[in-house]
Amino acid sequence: MNKFYEKKRNYPGETQFAKELEREAPIHGCKLIDIPDVVVTAEKLDQFEETGKFNERRRPFDKLLVSLSGNYCIELKYENRPLKPYQRKTQIKINKINRSYFVVRKKVKIDKVSRKVIPRYSIEQIINGQKIIYRFDYMKEIFGFFNSLRIFIDVNVK
Repeated sequence: MNKFYEKKRNYPGETQFAKELEREAPIHGCKLIDIPDVVVTAEKLDQFEETGKFNERRRPFDKLLVSLSGNYCIELKYENRPLKPYQRKTQIKINKINRSYFVVRKKVKIDKVSRKVIPRYSIEQIINGQKIIYRFDYMKEIFGFFNSLRIFIDVNVK
């Protein structure tokens, strides 16, 4: 079977996490804008069958978060799923310019006594090869972080 036609694997935890964030964003004065996947047309399918490649690149991140303090590139991850190599490269390239690429992660823990699901959130960023992690107990703290964040850009003016 042609590898293009293989079903893309859907991770329900990540999809659900994205929906939760989209629902909460307006409450905290933010807007999440979806970055769409590559659109496949008949012409592109013909090209793929001939060359085995698409000219379009993969989408660089999942969402664009527009907040009171700026716009941020957001890659959503659920549990311990790592960034794909092209996502890591994109993160490094963007953060060299203005440090606006973040990985927002949700992990779920089940309390052994009460059997309740306890979500934990983190915001990760790599700057100069060093991973920085901010941890939160509540989703609203994610938006508070981005609303209060300021991106500082060093500009050499001649």
